[in-house]
Amino acid sequence: MSVERLASTNVRPIQPLRVLLAGRDARFLRVTSFLLERNGFEVESTPQLDGLADLVERHRSNVVVLDSGSSRTTAARAAAAIQALHPKVGLLLVSDDPGQGPIGFRALPKWAPIDRLVDEVELSYINLPPRDVAAGRELH
Repeated sequence: MSVERLASTNVRPIQPLRVLLAGRDARFLRVTSFLLERNGFEVESTPQLDGLADLVERHRSNVVVLDSGSSRTTAARAAAAIQALHPKVGLLLVSDDPGQGPIGFRALPKWAPIDRLVDEVELSYINLPPRDVAAGRELH
């Protein structure tokens, strides 16, 4: 589903998506947290990248927005751990260098317009495999 198509649909989760912002840029965390909250998300932020997979579980995150700008190696490790331990959590990487995320990951521009970030956060969640909400299992 394209960003444009998502924007034209009325499909929204019943409860706000829980987004975990992670990165070492305090200004990015502060500004992006504020803007995402104004767009209806529940947001937690952390400068901690080591042990991020544990924070995902603790915060019951639906989507992680990871700033890969400070250390691509650390970001790649964190992203791989999240994908391995939490396959039902959307992952979105952002970087000062658009398109240049850690190897194997696409990164969006860190300071993209908030409308685009909102759409991409929703898409990263919507594009996950379907879930059996009552049982917490993947549907096949």
